[in-house]
Amino acid sequence: YACEALYNVAKVCHAAVTQHFAGVFDALCRLSADTDANVQNAAHLLDRLVKDIVTDSEDFEVDVFIPLLRERLQVANPFVRQLLVGWITVLDSAPDIDMLEFLPEFLDGLLNMLSDANREIRQTADAALGEFLDEIRTATVSDYGRMASILVSRADSADEFTRLTVLTWMHEFVALAREQLHPHLAPLLSRVLPAMSAREERIRNIALHTNAALMGLKTEGMPIAEVVLALQAQLRAAHEATKLAALEWTSAILDREQRAVLAILDVDRAAEGAPGGADEPGGGRGREGGLNGAP
Repeated sequence: YACEALYNVAKVCHAAVTQHFAGVFDALCRLSADTDANVQNAAHLLDRLVKDIVTDSEDFEVDVFIPLLRERLQVANPFVRQLLVGWITVLDSAPDIDMLEFLPEFLDGLLNMLSDANREIRQTADAALGEFLDEIRTATVSDYGRMASILVSRADSADEFTRLTVLTWMHEFVALAREQLHPHLAPLLSRVLPAMSAREERIRNIALHTNAALMGLKTEGMPIAEVVLALQAQLRAAHEATKLAALEWTSAILDREQRAVLAILDVDRAAEGAPGGADEPGGGRGREGGLNGAP
């Protein structure tokens, strides 16, 4: 009865819905989680009405909605998750609402849904992520860094499809953001290189392509110290493909930034008595271009 009463109020007073949206949305989430079929049916009707009101309103404030969304994305209830993805999709399709601007706020929640036990939730979350990735390809995005950090945090998920999706996004980000990702290169390598030794062929392939794209980044501005430390960790990996990739990176960086690398590794003492040393010809050339020879 309460749901029906709220529906009737919303139907005749659209302004009240937008003015008190936080309370209305909270009620929607609680009603959607109800196990009673009649309550759920009524909640679906109310949900559709509120979506129509919001997308037609000029007074709806997306920045008020986003914290409500982010908080509830951690809820495991499948009905609530379906509701949330539905709201993300509807608002993203609204011409006057730019959900891409707020993607870093809920990207982690969507990625988390890719491993949901409910197939429909996995599919809807994947579809929403695909739409956002398409938008990113054609939009001007300024917050690659924050999203890259989210991808790194999800790259070691136990779920294969989540890892595949994350690596796909990483590959796209490298192509789009290029040197903007320099501050995040070390953590990216710490996820991409191990994935090159994954059991799943699709993951190995996308990791291989992502690694090649990363090697195409210019070294100028690259955080050499952080990258070298990340590579040292991968050189101790158990899998051959990962070790070989780390060796290739180390060799390429030495070729470009030998003095910087040797200073980081402090090899002067370790190389005492060895021929040559840190001042061998070619040291510290600092040539421009990518590590794979790209200009």
